[in-house]
Amino acid sequence: MLNNERRLVVRFLQFILIVLLGIYAYVTYPLHSHNAALTAAAVVLFVYASFRKAAEGLVLCAVALAAFGGYLYYLSEWSAQPTAIGWNELIWLFVFPALTLLGALPRASGGEIPGLETTLFGSEPSDRQQSVGACLVDDQHGYTSTNAFLYKVEERVIASLRDRSTFRIVLVQIEHFREFKLLFGIEQATAILNAVAEWFAEVRPETKAQVGESLLAGVIAGSDPDEADNIRETLTRKLFELQMTRPRRESSVKLKLRFGFAECPGDGIEARSLMEQARTALSWSSIESPESP
Repeated sequence: MLNNERRLVVRFLQFILIVLLGIYAYVTYPLHSHNAALTAAAVVLFVYASFRKAAEGLVLCAVALAAFGGYLYYLSEWSAQPTAIGWNELIWLFVFPALTLLGALPRASGGEIPGLETTLFGSEPSDRQQSVGACLVDDQHGYTSTNAFLYKVEERVIASLRDRSTFRIVLVQIEHFREFKLLFGIEQATAILNAVAEWFAEVRPETKAQVGESLLAGVIAGSDPDEADNIRETLTRKLFELQMTRPRRESSVKLKLRFGFAECPGDGIEARSLMEQARTALSWSSIESPESP
């Protein structure tokens, strides 16, 4: 399942669960008036987990469960009129962590590092240099952050509409990069990443960024299809030649390059929509692309 389809399924599940929760609170309100407050608390946990790190959402959920559980224990053991814990209270003990996990799910399944998969779908990434254990492109290659790249694309869109010119967004992804990193370590994986980043920089894109651990993005002027084919063929050939120089035992992981292109204004006139078009083309390229030479 493609990332976009997975994200759509998750959003649908979130919507259904919120609707069902609202219906449950409405139906049971005459018997359990406090369900309205519990529903609001569950929604707060959901929203918090959606916009913050998953670990932070789980911590807040644990605090809420501890407070609610303590309150139930007090009612059943220490209150002046002890109240038995019923099925309604047990349901809420399940709802709180379920809403929290469902809120955090899109971020947890978004991408390899904060970048394209999180930024383009509603979440802001942390600083690239704070990504612990992630492979990063060396500063000497001049790659910027995702947010700065999107800002540059927006500027380029305005200039393109004013001048009636065209440009392309190019996405370059190293396929099977994660498996390679797990097998041979972060140093070897970083070396491969920087080699591809250097080759891509030689194309002289107007601006370029690392938007995922194995994903690079750039802007190139014009809409000549031959130029896009040249980028694809040149980088694919160089990666193949690089792998041919490596020891035979490392052939167990076949690295390949995937490419996604989006043209402005043909595919859109907004940075995020252009990136989405390029991301869709990138996903299809894994099916359509021929084997490496």
